[in-house]
Amino acid sequence: MHCSHLEALIAGNSQMIVGDKQLSKSYYDKLRSLLSRYQQEHGSPGEDISAWFQLVNFAIERIATTNQHSGWRIYRGALNQVLNAYLQVDPPLPESSLTSLRHALANLANTRGLKKTDVKVKSADDTQRRTKAKRISVEDLYTLRRVVKSDDDQFAIDWLEFTVLCNLRPNELRGAFMLRVPASDGGYIPVLYAPNTAKSSATQVRQALNDDERYRQIPLDALSFAERRFVSDFMVRYHAKCRAVGDPHAVFETSRKRLYTLTNNHLGFSISLSVGRTQFAANLKRAEIDEETLANLMGHTDVSRAKRSYGRKSFGWGGVARQQVASAEEEEVSDSGE
Repeated sequence: MHCSHLEALIAGNSQMIVGDKQLSKSYYDKLRSLLSRYQQEHGSPGEDISAWFQLVNFAIERIATTNQHSGWRIYRGALNQVLNAYLQVDPPLPESSLTSLRHALANLANTRGLKKTDVKVKSADDTQRRTKAKRISVEDLYTLRRVVKSDDDQFAIDWLEFTVLCNLRPNELRGAFMLRVPASDGGYIPVLYAPNTAKSSATQVRQALNDDERYRQIPLDALSFAERRFVSDFMVRYHAKCRAVGDPHAVFETSRKRLYTLTNNHLGFSISLSVGRTQFAANLKRAEIDEETLANLMGHTDVSRAKRSYGRKSFGWGGVARQQVASAEEEEVSDSGE
């Protein structure tokens, strides 16, 4: 069934007639806001009545969970008025559509929005995280992976995961490279060489006198086979994207903006690439890495800086397993270069 109500909403017709009366301005404004948010995240909802079912589900998942009851009930009232109008159409809708319609109305009736006490508790607990995230959880990363809609989205999330695993600053990535270096047991371990960012004059002088100060070594032997492969593949993709775009800063800006939009829309707070470094530090603190080693890995000349300013031990977790970890035989073959 063609959906004239949705067509009027998309066209911006504020004189929208639903049933036998005009939709109120407050209802119209809420529906326009709902449609705009849906389009930003999912594109067009379609042109038949099923589009309204998609908007109802989106409203329940994204609006009711972030608004007090007093605000949510305006959205709910507007949706109710539109859906109830379809119960009265002549000729009537097919039975399958009527069943879906009644189901959507029941879901709306059973959704209340947040209580004032819920909002206060959430504000007290989450204000700092919403305004400037200090960590990212495994669940947050998995949520972001599920909602990607474009290559730019995927690249931004991969960059965040890469930073969690390797802690490189964006300006260090372009000059980074990987090598296999001899280990004490006679084997080899993969090591990421990262160009150190020289912020102080003392560091700049030290780097000028000693080439070894220009790069820090980040061993990757604690990562799984899949994670090492992910790190290597991401660096290849990063350099290819920089060549294609012609401007590394533009690549960074695109990823920064996509990450900001994705995390705000789907997590309810913003996360930047720098949070990956903070999470890297938290993960190592949980693994009981000593203060000096942590500072060296993060590129700090002040040994206490990482401990003082980066990541809480309680926020730490293990690696990000993107695929099934390879078997011992596969990893041995990979490390031996065969």
